[in-house]
Parts: sequence; structure tokens; C-alpha cells
Amino acid sequence: MVRADGPGGPYTTETAFLVGCDGAGSAVRSAAGIGFPGTGSSAHAWVADVTLDDPPRGS
Repeated sequence: MVRADGPGGPYTTETAFLVGCDGAGSAVRSAAGIGFPGTGSSAHAWVADVTLDDPPRGS
């Protein structure tokens, strides 16, 4: 049984599987007391939010 708070308010559901996709440092998994037996991420990425003062024509 899963109890969750969604955009429409709290709800409860039953399911055979529950998948959490919030990463290796999962706050959800930590709160549930579930360990992470895998390895850390080997990927590195940059994220940027860019605004151009003079964007190219046709954009």
C-alpha cells in the first residue's frame, strides 16, 4: 500500500511494484530506510538556463 500526496491531494493505492526515480542520493529511499547497494554515477553533466540578448533570426 502506498500513501502519497499528489497535485489533487493525498491518496492511497495498492501496487505490486513501486519505482522511485530520484537518484542515488534518494531522499525517499533514505526516509524509507532502504539502502543503495549499487555504485555511484559515472556521468558528469552541465545544466544551464541561457537567455540570449540577440537571438539568431528564425528562432
